[in-house]
Amino acid sequence: ELEAYKAKYGHSHVPARSGTLGNWVKHQRSHYRLFKEGKSSSMTEERAQKLESIGFKCSFNVGDVMRGDKTLEHIWNASFHELEAYKFKHGRCYLPVGSCTLGRWVGHQRDQYRLFKEG
Repeated sequence: ELEAYKAKYGHSHVPARSGTLGNWVKHQRSHYRLFKEGKSSSMTEERAQKLESIGFKCSFNVGDVMRGDKTLEHIWNASFHELEAYKFKHGRCYLPVGSCTLGRWVGHQRDQYRLFKEG
């Protein structure tokens, strides 16, 4: 099924929300990562080689992942520019989290920044 997905879309970056295949790929990413780190995993060398043979990666660059016809990097940059315009107009970057799409994006960035700082 993953091979068919790659043939259709040109990559094996199946979103976790894509039903049964998405859940399976999410599980494979997790076990592949553990296996590569030498930790306990149900992944075997043979399975890892099969996944690698079709270009499977347990992680990927945000610029490689598509949402619709745009990369996630493009979407992030568009939101960042929207925040820049908001700051120029209002003099601040504070938006209540639930106020609008931009507010939710800013809230998510705050959460991600905090997690990044915590390590």
